[in-house]
Amino acid sequence: MCLLWAGAAVAGPWPDLDAPPPTLGGGEHDAAVVVGVEDYAFLADVPGAGRNARAWYEYLVRTRKVPVGHVSLLLDRAGTNTKVRRAVAEAAAQVRPGGTLWFVFIGHGAPAKDGGDGLLVGVDAQVDDVDFSSRSVSRRDLLAEMARARGARPVAVLDTCFSGLDGESRPLVPGTQLVVNPEALRAGLAGVAGVTVLSAGRADEIAGPLPGEARPAFSYLVLGALRGWGDADGDGRVTAREAADYAGTALRLLAKGRSQRPGVSGEDAPLTPKLATAEAGPDLAGLVVALAGATSRGEGFANELAELERAARAREAAEKLELEARGRAVEAHRRRVDDDWALLERFVAASKGPEAVRAVEAFLAKHAAHPLGNPRAKDAEELLRRMQARNVSRVLVRIAPGAITMGSPADEPGRDGDEEARRVRITRPFWLQASEVTQREWKTLMGNNPAYFRECGDDCPVESVTWYDAVAYLNALSRREGLPECYALSECKGTPGTGCWPGQDAPNACWGEYRCEGVRFAGLDCPGYRLPTEAEWEYAARAGATTATYAGAMPILGAKNAPALDPIAWYGGNSGATYAGAVDCSGWAQRQVAAATCGPQPVGRKRANAWGLADMLGNVAEWTADDSLDVGLGADDPFSVGDEARPDDDWRRIRGGDWRLDAKGVRLAYRNRFRADAASFSVGFRAARTIR
Repeated sequence: MCLLWAGAAVAGPWPDLDAPPPTLGGGEHDAAVVVGVEDYAFLADVPGAGRNARAWYEYLVRTRKVPVGHVSLLLDRAGTNTKVRRAVAEAAAQVRPGGTLWFVFIGHGAPAKDGGDGLLVGVDAQVDDVDFSSRSVSRRDLLAEMARARGARPVAVLDTCFSGLDGESRPLVPGTQLVVNPEALRAGLAGVAGVTVLSAGRADEIAGPLPGEARPAFSYLVLGALRGWGDADGDGRVTAREAADYAGTALRLLAKGRSQRPGVSGEDAPLTPKLATAEAGPDLAGLVVALAGATSRGEGFANELAELERAARAREAAEKLELEARGRAVEAHRRRVDDDWALLERFVAASKGPEAVRAVEAFLAKHAAHPLGNPRAKDAEELLRRMQARNVSRVLVRIAPGAITMGSPADEPGRDGDEEARRVRITRPFWLQASEVTQREWKTLMGNNPAYFRECGDDCPVESVTWYDAVAYLNALSRREGLPECYALSECKGTPGTGCWPGQDAPNACWGEYRCEGVRFAGLDCPGYRLPTEAEWEYAARAGATTATYAGAMPILGAKNAPALDPIAWYGGNSGATYAGAVDCSGWAQRQVAAATCGPQPVGRKRANAWGLADMLGNVAEWTADDSLDVGLGADDPFSVGDEARPDDDWRRIRGGDWRLDAKGVRLAYRNRFRADAASFSVGFRAARTIR
């Protein structure tokens, strides 16, 4: 890390670079990150770093016409490790083939602990050995990130040094010894292929201020060189070598006694297009005389006042430029966000799948990290809330035809005897809800709420519904959407969704009030809503997986302890709940996560499978269309059910396991059954529709 030379500044006749030269262009495909850290939180300041950074920003945006949305200006508090790395990654993604990826850093530098890499010191770096490196940016990693920009030319201008000493050769981090290895540092630079790096000095040198000015020298002189001062061969273009040589010449003439030799590594690439008119640089010979004269006259009170007045004017001008630049950046950022928002609204309006929810989440994630924030964040959050209020389960996921092996291998942990492996084929594409039917959906359509866990909330799955309740709901849904009903129900008594709560003390199994003497299913070609067959359910749940879960194998560490389930399912090991009415689970043994009370959870909170189906394992078990007889099962579209229901002995398959079960019951191959006229606070359902 280098403390830029302190010492009194004198008013020198250096050209003012704050105002950019006329438009030159050539940067339309470029992207850039400009970092200027002047006011360090715990280290010595770097006077003029912000002023130089703003001048670079103005040059790139106004003179070179780099799109304002592709230039990040990070000043002072924005110059953190995280923000710098994020801005470089974003710029690397924005730069177009044939363009230049610029990175300009003006601030402190230091050697890494191993002495073989340099650190660009973040604004919040602590003056100790613990937090110093973690809050700084590895030069090697940053240049490697730049090198990943496909088809672009990366150029880094580093106005810093890596000696680890201040201008008086004192350690800049007291109590530590920052070791500099010049040869290793030079090798590290040369080892990043494809990146042109302009450095303020060699690894063991000091990067000082502009003679006679309180601002860093190297970044000022390189910027001047690009304006035409450095066109040594008069060909109308300035290369990296010409820019560095110009800076070196000026420092050699004007910074007597300073060991600072700028250099270039990598390709000696042209840094400018053809200059229409080369800007005249400062009279270096005249500066030698002026600076020598200022030194000989000393610093009287009048000179000090004049310098303070000049500094005040410069500060006011710089603050004005910063406000203007920020205003332009804010406006450009808002336009980009608004463009993305318009695309998102059109996508959400046209989408018929879970991709709509993912699109809103992606929009929020993309703009959350931007330093200027997301002006549409509240709109997006409200849109996501409304979509979740409609419920993610209303989203229908298209399931393409295909084949799977149902069941489980003989060595799968937790395997039951009815999981014989058999090859089946699904020949019809079908829709399946992305998650279980919720209490809100049931209440909206049916006018009551059969759920035992009502305090879980409207976004929780509706449970305590019988098989007859479920098909009655699906018929009602078909009617509402103008589709044929798939179930002909006869001699039905009672009201769907009633009969269990309140008033019954055995929530795990109760008899529903609604019962039908006969149910005739229209068949799998029915275009209305229906329950999935057991084969369709397992095919959709697996989403191509052949393991115990759709996320992979499932080692069982204890009855209710299978950590592989935690990211994807609510089961007996992780279903702790604090809402009113949650059941006592304090005595459940071998739990993954201890809890006093347990119950189901809002749908869609765990990771979905590859098709976007959530809660296929755990939360609540799900009714399927099949009975439990397993008769007449073929290889294609297997479906075991008679034409007429048998209310006194009608058992239906439930799949997926639930929030109470041991881990072995929350596997893709696990099968269970339940009386069609019975309900449980751990059984719900989701809807399917054949695609015709």
